[in-house]
Amino acid sequence: MSDASLAGGTPVILDTDIGSDVDDLLALVLLANERSVDLLGVATVYGDVMLRAQLARRALRLLGRDDVPVHVGEERPLSGRDVWWGGHEGDGVDGLAGEEISAVGGVDALLAAARRHPGELVVVAIGPLTNVATALRREPSWASQVRRLVIMGGEFARGEPEHNLRSDDAAAATVLGAGIPSTYVGLDVTTTVPFDDADLDAVTASGSAGAMLVDAQVRRWWQRLGSSSCHPHDPLAVLAMLEPSLFSWRAGGWKVIEDGPEAGALISDPSTASIDYATTVDVTAARDSLRSRISTALLPSATS
Repeated sequence: MSDASLAGGTPVILDTDIGSDVDDLLALVLLANERSVDLLGVATVYGDVMLRAQLARRALRLLGRDDVPVHVGEERPLSGRDVWWGGHEGDGVDGLAGEEISAVGGVDALLAAARRHPGELVVVAIGPLTNVATALRREPSWASQVRRLVIMGGEFARGEPEHNLRSDDAAAATVLGAGIPSTYVGLDVTTTVPFDDADLDAVTASGSAGAMLVDAQVRRWWQRLGSSSCHPHDPLAVLAMLEPSLFSWRAGGWKVIEDGPEAGALISDPSTASIDYATTVDVTAARDSLRSRISTALLPSATS
């Protein structure tokens, strides 16, 4: 697992369906001011990708990262499955239409970044895998240029479908079969870590503009859930890249079911390319690390 951790300035692109579950926003905050990462860009995927891009652009601006371009990626899944759209995306964030979005598409950005940084690029994919699979289909050599994929996706203990893989099971099948060194953090691990009022108050205590955006968006998501907590699925995938020692790992081959009611579920298959997947996490240490890292990223000094 040492290859999943980062040396200083490792080039990273975040591929995200930001705007639905609030965990994408928290993951972006984690990456935006992480010193071991050179965040080259953000690519959006799935559904209203322009609105997602505008949300990402606003968050980056409030985090003091106007230098990070945001790219509009693929709207429709390769599987042809209908897009799930909550309808709440963008609520409470005014003036998004004025945010400046790159003219370079999300897939083109992934391809170009790998050409510029062959063997170095890490792609953190925390939404459906449509952009990643499209890049592979468009340029098969891309697989050999990417150092590692870090993916929030799958469920490795109970055989249950998970949203990101189910939303585009055809894309997931392409990515799993590509042989790119990959780190997966699935629901069986992410659902063991809570993120509640105490966590939110701790990370937004600075009162910065970025902290207020996070506070408002998390609370809107909780209101939609009818809850006062959630699970930080996507931030845990980022944390697995930054601090892999907090997790236990196994390696093995898996394939995704592409049809029927179990579409998106994973089946162990030793004949397929091996991936690294998390099996457990030190819940207390991970929660403490997320609090520390997110609160630091939201300090006014980090966003000025």
